[in-house]
Amino acid sequence: MRVFAALPVPPETSIILEKLTFDLKKYSPGLKVVGPQGFHITLVFFGELQEARIERVMGLIESPALNIARIKASLDGLGQFPKKGNPRVIYCALREGALKIIKFYQTFYKLLKELDKNLARYEKDFIPHITLARNKRERLDLEGFTIPSDYNKSFSINRFVLYQSILKVAGAEYRPLKSVIFT
Repeated sequence: MRVFAALPVPPETSIILEKLTFDLKKYSPGLKVVGPQGFHITLVFFGELQEARIERVMGLIESPALNIARIKASLDGLGQFPKKGNPRVIYCALREGALKIIKFYQTFYKLLKELDKNLARYEKDFIPHITLARNKRERLDLEGFTIPSDYNKSFSINRFVLYQSILKVAGAEYRPLKSVIFT
């Protein structure tokens, strides 16, 4: 089963991000934009895991070290992966809350490493972000894209979720396997 751990954004923030992806699609029709059900901050993408490992990760998610207060966050400008050249991924960065999310990620990653070094093999420079679109073929310069002025709103991140990712022709479907509500 394909799984990943993430922090979902609330529905009112998804509405704002959906408008932004609509504008991105108008700006560059070849982009494959993320639908509203796909807006989240991925912490770790595990890929294919067997049931026994999934059960261990679900147990880990309930760790007291991961029981934190809600994270107040706000959206920032656009970013891209790779950082230079033609973007393959276009994302929305976070302004407020980014440092708390990084700290949460570091705590989760440390616990994950202690649980199973093979599960924690993807350590990298973590950048909290919300993926908006993927680009496979278009030459794209984001400098010409203007972000609407009403889009930078604060929101609260109140859950940590382990998701199953089901690949479909229309795009991935995400099903929560385990959720923990922040205090």
